[in-house]
Amino acid sequence: KATVSVLYWSKMSLFDVAESTWWGKVLYSLMRLDASYPNSTAVTVEEIFLLVALAVVGLFIGLWVPYKLAKASMSKGGIQMLMNLVPAAVICYGCVWAKSQIDTRYGSFVPNPEFIKEIPEYHGKINPNVFREMYKGLPVVARGVLSEDELAIWKPAALSTAFKGAKAAMQLGNVEQGEAGYGDFDLAEFFGNMDDVEYVKKITTKEGGVPYLAEENNILRQGGSKYMDAVSDMFQKTLIEANDTSFHFTDVWIWAGPKGVKTGLHADWDPTNLLHQLYGSKTVWLLHPSETPKCYPSTKYDMGATIANVDPFDPDLKKFPDFAKASIMKVDIHPGDVIQVPAGWMHYASCQTTSCVSLSGRSFTFAETVSMLPVLGGAVLHRFGLYGGSSTSGYVAGDASM
Repeated sequence: KATVSVLYWSKMSLFDVAESTWWGKVLYSLMRLDASYPNSTAVTVEEIFLLVALAVVGLFIGLWVPYKLAKASMSKGGIQMLMNLVPAAVICYGCVWAKSQIDTRYGSFVPNPEFIKEIPEYHGKINPNVFREMYKGLPVVARGVLSEDELAIWKPAALSTAFKGAKAAMQLGNVEQGEAGYGDFDLAEFFGNMDDVEYVKKITTKEGGVPYLAEENNILRQGGSKYMDAVSDMFQKTLIEANDTSFHFTDVWIWAGPKGVKTGLHADWDPTNLLHQLYGSKTVWLLHPSETPKCYPSTKYDMGATIANVDPFDPDLKKFPDFAKASIMKVDIHPGDVIQVPAGWMHYASCQTTSCVSLSGRSFTFAETVSMLPVLGGAVLHRFGLYGGSSTSGYVAGDASM
């Protein structure tokens, strides 16, 4: 009641109260006013009444009905669990519809294409609020975030030593616009020879292309506590402050490969998605969400991501003529730089130096996690072949990011 009253009388942004109260978190997750929809200003009276109505219905269905059904056959603990979980799911799914209705009436909350013509740079002292607040929902490159000492352990020679004896499946080809294969490689050998042109030629296949350790999140633990501690320190600078005790779901993914490795054109769903460049230089291209139709979205399944049909590195303009009209922003990132890739922005990337090592950090608050339940449910159904059709890769539950 207090949150709704504040929203009604002051017409504050939902973002401003999202993390202050339980109801604020629910309203925030329902409306999905996260990084995908920056520039959201005032909440209208119609939106408030719509959300309150849905909350009432959701609570009734989610609390009273399960209670009545379970009362005769379940323990008190089981009933309590249902009363906690079911309302969240019901309200979450109900407000996917609510958001679509509001978008239909008012349009999605995305920045006007005229608002941003090039990717801004940030050169000041870094902290997580730079990305989540100051540049909420916008691409930005923070220069020189990581020091030489912090970058040292990510050099190929250091990685080769740390991951001796470890193996990993590597992507062969453009997983987004093509049919990529996978091959197993010894990590110590791969890391130690990424800068060796002759070695790269030897392991490059005619069918698949240059091997790419793409979006791998399991091997870092094999490098010992040194790497996990380094990731933790890095994320305290960019993703979550050390004294922030609120709930966050955080994930980390490593990308490594020689010159020529590419990530195809796609848009991700992650509310906060930061790419940390650790070794070598990479070029990243981004397109405003209004440009998405010109990228010819495909029906490939990739857990919340949107995959483009057009290959940006070799576009077939006869088949995809509108791609030639797309407005594309380009930026080069170097060791120590961090780029924010907003949800809903089409992007692609390529390594420009002899080799590259990057680390993606993604974070979800409580509200953002709840709002993603439909996507996670779809991923489970997809794994059993019940939803989503063909996948971008053999890694069904993974989405591409950089």
